[in-house]
Amino acid sequence: MKNLLRLRPLAFLLLLALAACQLPGTQATYGGGDGLSPATAVVVQGVGDERAGIRAEYAWIAQHFPGSKPKAQHLSSFGGKPQDAIVIVTVAGNETTVYFDISAFFGKLGN
Repeated sequence: MKNLLRLRPLAFLLLLALAACQLPGTQATYGGGDGLSPATAVVVQGVGDERAGIRAEYAWIAQHFPGSKPKAQHLSSFGGKPQDAIVIVTVAGNETTVYFDISAFFGKLGN
C-alpha cells in the first residue's frame, strides 16, 4: 500500500504533463479546400504560433500525401491573406504544390 501511495504523486505529475500538451488553442484544425490551388488552400486554425502552424501543415501533408517529401516552401498570398506554398514530391514521383492559408498564425512567434 505504501508503494501505491508513492505512485500517486508521480501519476498526478504525468497527467499534468499530458494535459499541458493539450492546452486549448494548440490542437490544429483544418478547413478550406484540398490545397491544390491558392483558391482552395487548406485553412490551418487552432494553433498558437508559426512553429505550431508549420508542424500542422506538414502533419496535414503526411496524412493526405503519405510518403511524400518536401522540396521547397515559400510565402505567398491570395485574396489579401498570407499563404504557405509547399512543393512536395509524391511517392509516385510527381511534383505538387500544396497551399495553406496561414492567416490565423502568421507573424505570431512562440516562446
